[in-house]
Amino acid sequence: MGFEKLLFRKDVIDGNKEALIKLLKVYGQAGQELTANPDKYRALFIDKARVPAPIKDTYRSPVFSSPQVPSPDQVTQVINWMTNKKLLEKPFAYEEIVDTGLLQQK
Repeated sequence: MGFEKLLFRKDVIDGNKEALIKLLKVYGQAGQELTANPDKYRALFIDKARVPAPIKDTYRSPVFSSPQVPSPDQVTQVINWMTNKKLLEKPFAYEEIVDTGLLQQK
């Protein structure tokens, strides 16, 4: 599947860290369940994803990967692009914008 991104403001992370850890765990489990059992959830997915009627019978269910943080290289590429396009006044360090602690195992 594509590259899904979940973004949270720092104040949201700081004030809700345990809830976000639980959310990401459940989100990952749901994706793995959908990937492992696509036929079981097909009708629900077709409905909730609003797959158009003309293609609903041939639409292939997506494959979901486990949640993971972007690599430092991935973040650097985006930061460099945004800085070059003048979308950022200054580049950010990886540690300033990625919280690796949200994906800890519980």
